[in-house]
Amino acid sequence: MKAIRIWSFFLACFCISMWCFDIDDTAAGFRQPKAQQAETEPKPLESTHGPTVFAAVTSRVWTNRAPEAGRPFGLCPVGEGDSEYRYLASGEYEHRWLPLTKGEPVIKASGRWNLQRRFDKHWVVCLDTGERHTVTLLNNGAIDLDGRKYPARVLQAPLDPNAWEKMQAIRLQESVLQRNTILTSRVWHRANDVNLDRFPTTIEFRADYSYRAVSGSQRKYPTGSWYATEKSALAVGPRDPQGEGDYLKDYGAFLRIDIESDNRIIIENTPYVSKEDIGKRGMIRHFGGYGDPIRLELTYEMPIRRGIPCRFDLHCVSAPDMTLQRFSITKEYCHEPRNPDGTMAQMEETAAFDLKNSFVNEGESKSFSFDVTFPESGDHTFYLNAFIKGATQNWDEREAVMFHILE
Repeated sequence: MKAIRIWSFFLACFCISMWCFDIDDTAAGFRQPKAQQAETEPKPLESTHGPTVFAAVTSRVWTNRAPEAGRPFGLCPVGEGDSEYRYLASGEYEHRWLPLTKGEPVIKASGRWNLQRRFDKHWVVCLDTGERHTVTLLNNGAIDLDGRKYPARVLQAPLDPNAWEKMQAIRLQESVLQRNTILTSRVWHRANDVNLDRFPTTIEFRADYSYRAVSGSQRKYPTGSWYATEKSALAVGPRDPQGEGDYLKDYGAFLRIDIESDNRIIIENTPYVSKEDIGKRGMIRHFGGYGDPIRLELTYEMPIRRGIPCRFDLHCVSAPDMTLQRFSITKEYCHEPRNPDGTMAQMEETAAFDLKNSFVNEGESKSFSFDVTFPESGDHTFYLNAFIKGATQNWDEREAVMFHILE
């Protein structure tokens, strides 16, 4: 057993020496990278040996500052607005975010971490907050965390030959465990049928931190990963060349998740429920604009059919001390929806409703109902426009949605 440990140690040291630049005996830094390496984009190493990755990550302090010309790689300066990441072999970590201006405090986060292998064989830095960050070693001595490159700033503690064997499991915070339980408890279904080209119609979060999702045309998304923290959750998927939207093709899935209750979650402001809880009314839960303190929700009859009046209900959940003036649905985006004197500009409207200058007091909510008839079937993008007047400024909210209209 002792011979195996010695052999593992020398193997790890050999892999580290192949990964890093040689350390100068007389200087606390790395030698300058070769010119041909500096001219090319750094590439990931093929090594998937756990002790190698662990030793590399724990041997340096990482920063988001790019190396400067003429400065030895690995001795990057840290200035205002920069970040530092330390992952100790003892299982502790510290993140430091330097302020953008002098005199402001440094923001710190610390706790426990370890290194785990994901379902797709990638290595992941796992924090006790629930965060999970994919880590890849690069051939220029930097690391890649979730697609962002971090060069080394300084050397950290010397390598502990037994650190990998001593690494312990981390205990997630209780609130994180509860959120994980909710997310993995069922297959989640969309509670509306808008924007079918952007977000999944169903999504399943699995206990191995992978997710499976199906698109509006019932085509499966590429498998992605997810994690939850005390405040929110995030699901990230690879680029999808066959994706139904340009964003999926170019960037992949990036889904922010909020847990509203045990049986409802919100993904990118779209509500998801269990299959049994899907009703006959869809909900659009967010309008782009100022956000808090304004919250508008729009519900409608599903499915929408061409030439048949569809009932819409606009709920003003929160708009304290503001006046609701008008709600409209337009095909075109109006860049100047108001005239210089504050009155509403003329625009071609598919539907429009006078909200009669209804004043909303602090803590009060209001609802309005109206019918809308769409003349064409198919997937069509419309703009939802809510005109809201405040005491000192206008608080207009607008949102682009693609309605799925049946014959």
